Amino acid sequence: MKTRTSLILLTLAVLGLVAVQPAHAATIDWSATAGDATWATDANWDGTPPTAPADNITDDIARFNKTSYTFQPDGGTRSINGIEIGNGTTVTAELTISGTALTIGANGVTMYANAGTAIISSPVTLGDNQIWTNNSANTLTASGAIGGNYNLTKSGDGTLILGGNNTMGDTVNVLAGQLTLASGTTTISKAGEGTVGSLKVSASGVTIASGATVTVSPHIS
Repeated sequence: MKTRTSLILLTLAVLGLVAVQPAHAATIDWSATAGDATWATDANWDGTPPTAPADNITDDIARFNKTSYTFQPDGGTRSINGIEIGNGTTVTAELTISGTALTIGANGVTMYANAGTAIISSPVTLGDNQIWTNNSANTLTASGAIGGNYNLTKSGDGTLILGGNNTMGDTVNVLAGQLTLASGTTTISKAGEGTVGSLKVSASGVTIASGATVTVSPHIS
């Protein structure tokens, strides 16, 4: 009887461990034939069965890699681990990701070679330190405000344009390519030591790697 009870308890313990294992993160593709613009609708994503990415900053990556879109995605108020635009080989359609409030986790934003021009018009909150990479000849633009007490790194040979009134963490790193501050005000949350055009930073708030550039538009004053 004691042995049988022990076996039952062991079986229950194993089942309990299996039950609490987290699902593996997945890269989930927005459908070229989505029925509407709603990000949260499962049927607007590829898969068997189609399932929308999890609404948190630790699990899934949303990918947009189609040559055409019936509807452009509206994220509403949503969280995501990361965003991928293109896949490195396909010449993808122009993309606009709109929404009310989009929070992005540690995987940041990756725009691959051959991706079409992309705009994130939704306000964005950085949910972790992250890299935004653009390896496309086309621009990646964040026209909504970027906030969150985390650091942003720009990577890739392409151009990232920030067009909103941005407030972010201690540091903006530009490792490669071009970062353009097109309008609004970008404030780094260190104790400021001055203003250059629309960029407000302390002496150590922005790091620009050799060969990378930062452009303040329309002028520097």
